[in-house]
Amino acid sequence: MISEKELKTLREFDGRGSLALSVYLRLDTPEKKRQAYETFRRCIAPYLNGNGTDAALREDLDLIKVYLQTNGIKYAAGLAIFSCADRLFWRAYQLPVPVPDHVELGPTFNVQPLEEALREREYALVTLLQKERVA
Repeated sequence: MISEKELKTLREFDGRGSLALSVYLRLDTPEKKRQAYETFRRCIAPYLNGNGTDAALREDLDLIKVYLQTNGIKYAAGLAIFSCADRLFWRAYQLPVPVPDHVELGPTFNVQPLEEALREREYALVTLLQKERVA
């Protein structure tokens, strides 16, 4: 799914003065999938206050809009997006488990929710395998 090398890249990313955007969306129902872009807009709104942040993020916002309005989210229960257009960095990960809606902006990416989702998936797989062995 997501390699340790990819996680390391995300953890060590340095925007070097540019804004790094981390987006997490819960997509585990058809309604949440339909409303993904509106949910993103609601979560990003506090960061768009007219102080120049809007312009700095314009390309990131456009990329995310296109992604969310296409089939990019068709089969995912959760989604993690990491974008820093100024550094030509873009990653989107469809997750098999839901994640809370969350947007964060800073000099680095927030990978903690992604790591928690990956641990949750691993725990669910181990539990399933243990149940199958008992049955």
